[in-house]
Amino acid sequence: MTETEHAGQSIPEMDETQASPTSETTETPLTSAPDLGGETAADVPTAEQPSGAEAAESAAPPAIDPAQFLEQLSARPLGEAEAAMKQLIAENHTGALSALAFVAQRGALALATKAMDALVALRSEEAANALAGVGADRSDPTRAKAARRALYKLSLAGIKPDPASVMTRAQPEPDKVHTCLASPIDASGVRSVVVVRQNRFGTLRLATFNLHEDDGVIDVYVADPCSMANWKRYLALSQAGDAKPVPVELAFCRRQVEVAVARNERSHTPLPEAFPMAMSILAGPSEERPRPPELDPDLIRNNPDLLSKSAGLIELPECRAWQLPTDAVRPHATRLVAELRREQIEQENRQEELDLLDLSQVQRQGTIISMAINAVFDGALRSIYEERLAYTADILWRADRLEHAQWAMAAALAMASDSTLPLEQHPFLRRLMVQSMIALAEEAVLTVAEDEEAGEGNEPEEYVDEQGFIRRKSGLILPR
Repeated sequence: MTETEHAGQSIPEMDETQASPTSETTETPLTSAPDLGGETAADVPTAEQPSGAEAAESAAPPAIDPAQFLEQLSARPLGEAEAAMKQLIAENHTGALSALAFVAQRGALALATKAMDALVALRSEEAANALAGVGADRSDPTRAKAARRALYKLSLAGIKPDPASVMTRAQPEPDKVHTCLASPIDASGVRSVVVVRQNRFGTLRLATFNLHEDDGVIDVYVADPCSMANWKRYLALSQAGDAKPVPVELAFCRRQVEVAVARNERSHTPLPEAFPMAMSILAGPSEERPRPPELDPDLIRNNPDLLSKSAGLIELPECRAWQLPTDAVRPHATRLVAELRREQIEQENRQEELDLLDLSQVQRQGTIISMAINAVFDGALRSIYEERLAYTADILWRADRLEHAQWAMAAALAMASDSTLPLEQHPFLRRLMVQSMIALAEEAVLTVAEDEEAGEGNEPEEYVDEQGFIRRKSGLILPR
């Protein structure tokens, strides 16, 4: 340091290397984190930044519950509800579609119409798809017409529903099930199932399916809509006979129809024209009631007394009209009648009054009956009667006649392919064969009966003799 003279005072001079208090200093840039008392920069907590997906989700409008939205709108005046729908579109354009579509489908008609107008305001193909679904619902014609009118407005703007989307759209919830009935099988092998549905406005839709054991669905009747008066009239007619239909589940009716449709395919029988419309009434979720434990196959097989009682089924109104195929039984019935006539001729010398035909001896003609059963019940007819008896068991237990249902189930199990019981020993089949033969025998002596009736005046139609047999004017003697 050197000194210079200044106003009589000496001022020390600074070296060039010594910085002046007023001079600028050059800072060396940091190449490492500063010492923070033992912490590094990585240890210093920083504010966590949300990811792009989380940020978008947090910015998205809240989800809308369509059912809750409809409930809120229904509690407001129509004008306020319309304003709420417009506000929903403004605040939540994407979520508005499903909510408005739900209101258009489920809301009251005036509110639904406003929702359809709001869907038109969205001016999108998705809105057109939603309106197309409502317009295709035939259960509410007025609502469907309003939806088609809204679709027309969109079409003027060049917006139409996607055909593929319309075909695959979710179907609306079906109308509630009002009544399901199933009838016993009649003499011609036909059963009927009836399904009646009721929409939220009280309108009924009725479908009746007639199902044949061989041909499948042979007839369908649809009443859409069906007035309550017509339904009550139909129900009264169905209850007029002895074999009355019983209440069943929708799933039971649907299973019967599905099995019958498979028979249509095997028999090449075309389905009735009204079948597709009737199937729309048959659609919908349902569960079939399980059989009661008293009909368990093992329990039935372990009780042989039930099979012996199955012969009594022929007396029930559900089975009383059953007859075996006439063409198959006739040769055996003719042989039986010839055998009975031969026996009567042998007794002619011992009787002053000879009856034309004594069918009380049918029970003793075991060989002829056994041969007839084995010949008539081939594989196809055996399978038909096995299913017929099982179906009858299902009808009987639903009618709260469990004992009779056990008889029918025992008879069905004894006809199964794995049964060890010979068919000619089947109690019900023997009784059925006798009944069919009696019917043909009565037909064979009809002419003689008419001649005798003309000459006997006011003789009673039939009476019970001393042995307890029923004797008819035709000369027939029947087991009582």
